[in-house]
Amino acid sequence: MHNHIRNSAILAALAAIAPQALAGGYQIVEKNARGLGRAYAGEAAAGEDATTVGSNPAAMSRLKRPQFSVSAATIDADLEIEVQESTLVVPALQAAGLPSIQAQGVSSANAAPDRPVIPAVYAVYPLSEDYALGLGVFSNFASETGYDADFVGRILAEKSHVRTTNINPSVSFKMSPMLSFGAGFNAVYAQAELSSANPSASPLLLAPGVVALNPQTGEAIVAPNGQTVGSSTIEGDAWGYGWNAGILVSFTETSRLGLAYRSTVDAKLEGDAKFSNVPAVDSFRDFAASAPLQLPEIISLSYVQGLGAGLQVSADITQTSWSNFEDLSIYRKEGGSLASRVDERWEDALRYSAGLDYAVTPGLTVRTGYAYDKSPVPNERRTLRIPTGDMRFYSLGGSYSFNETASLDLGYSRVTQTKTGINDTREFIGQPFYAKVVGTSEIDGNIFAAQMNISL
Repeated sequence: MHNHIRNSAILAALAAIAPQALAGGYQIVEKNARGLGRAYAGEAAAGEDATTVGSNPAAMSRLKRPQFSVSAATIDADLEIEVQESTLVVPALQAAGLPSIQAQGVSSANAAPDRPVIPAVYAVYPLSEDYALGLGVFSNFASETGYDADFVGRILAEKSHVRTTNINPSVSFKMSPMLSFGAGFNAVYAQAELSSANPSASPLLLAPGVVALNPQTGEAIVAPNGQTVGSSTIEGDAWGYGWNAGILVSFTETSRLGLAYRSTVDAKLEGDAKFSNVPAVDSFRDFAASAPLQLPEIISLSYVQGLGAGLQVSADITQTSWSNFEDLSIYRKEGGSLASRVDERWEDALRYSAGLDYAVTPGLTVRTGYAYDKSPVPNERRTLRIPTGDMRFYSLGGSYSFNETASLDLGYSRVTQTKTGINDTREFIGQPFYAKVVGTSEIDGNIFAAQMNISL
């Protein structure tokens, strides 16, 4: 019985690999510093430097010289989790009119990671007036959270770290002075590390020497006693492949419309479950598991319009199609049997942004922007591993050209998320109990980014 309880807990932790790779903190847009300054408004229509490989390859046709860009962003955020209820629910107890087991104490925790760095590198090489080649290495999806060892919800989550790296070679073709087309291939490498505490278990005593019995089966009820035994960690990785394409319509030199698409990426995560700080018994033996992973398709529509006098406005609407992520099934690698299933039923999410650029001098541009990013996770299914909700971004930035060869971009964004609900329920296969945490999450943070551009 104890062996099955602890192994089921690990499989439930593995069930968070795919959601984390998809959300994470959700889809990340911090692929360059210049765009951050305007909250990434107009990205699919901008075509200002080599970073366009990551947004719309069609806009590479605007670059007349070979260009190289390297960017890095970092996030300094406070993710505050408040837990109102942490319960281990035993349906047999409820049927007998007995209370469920409450975790000891209700608390709050800061789940912020230690300033993760998000790097990106891009290069574009024009072959002629009409053709250009490009290469980008960046991330579209990443997430990281971590809780203290005494957090009351630690059986559901302790640490979650997921990162994807997208290698994206691209080509563009200028079909006419007005219309350009671009396409690319995506090789995506996903890594995940997830940990949680192991529930300990013993026969439930109603009084000294009196064991609680299941009223339907007459068997003793074995359930977590509120304590934990060490931690379990899942580490997994996988490669997946997809494609992207885009078009750019240039009405004038200062008026452009861009449409960009990224396909789904399918992969199969394979990982190992490892135990730490546990007794040296068979019930804590490491094992292997696998899970299918599907990153969602992304569609962006952007517009850029020059107003004269150094002013430019931009806007963007991006849809990420999370709705095909209805559930996650986990399989044992040995034998391929189904080990766990988690109901997700996410929803498609939209991101809206608007920005303003002002060229102070020919070499200096300042910008600002605002974005509203809708969460794909319904309130009634938000979990401790993916606790974030709708976010708002307030951005500032600037660009400075040292000469015709080198330029520097800086970007900053203030990120807020008002208090939103968490309702995290996790079943343990084959066990007479499940864990439930009810609470709220709130975010207040900053994003900083810098980018260097070289034109040859």
